[in-house]
Amino acid sequence: MNCDGDEDDEDGNDHDAEINKPSYDEMIKSFETNRHGFQFEENMPEESFGALQRCETYNERKHFLKQNTQTKLKDLISN
Repeated sequence: MNCDGDEDDEDGNDHDAEINKPSYDEMIKSFETNRHGFQFEENMPEESFGALQRCETYNERKHFLKQNTQTKLKDLISN
């Protein structure tokens, strides 16, 4: 057994590696890019668009809930 914390595990995974999460804007842009690409696919099931929309809506709500109250009010008033 190797007790050195800097070593990778048996699978070669470094569990201490930093995970870079995409920003909110990057995620939304990615959803839009995927949706646009899927529209050109002839055999794309309609359910895929619904799943993509649910993911996008979930991330929009999650981002909205993290904002402070003043920012939320500005966003609601501007729409």
